[in-house]
Amino acid sequence: LETAYYLRMLVDDQPKVLGSIATRLGEYGVSLSAMEMRVVSEKDKIGEIVFLTHICNEGMFRKAISVLESEPVVKEICSWIRVES
Repeated sequence: LETAYYLRMLVDDQPKVLGSIATRLGEYGVSLSAMEMRVVSEKDKIGEIVFLTHICNEGMFRKAISVLESEPVVKEICSWIRVES
């Protein structure tokens, strides 16, 4: 299956987090179409990132998500859904 995806996650709010996540996704052929990041908790230094991807292979997307779940800077993969046009 090939489609675009919406991906939401909680992450550490610190330098290089966005770059490391984007790099990890890219290693699995997942290209980003749009992104929004906001601080959820300044006290706990937690941020939320929402991505929209370009069309990609679901198997590769799922592998990338699996790898991201084990990244120390990723606190939680909150949700992901297919975006169909």
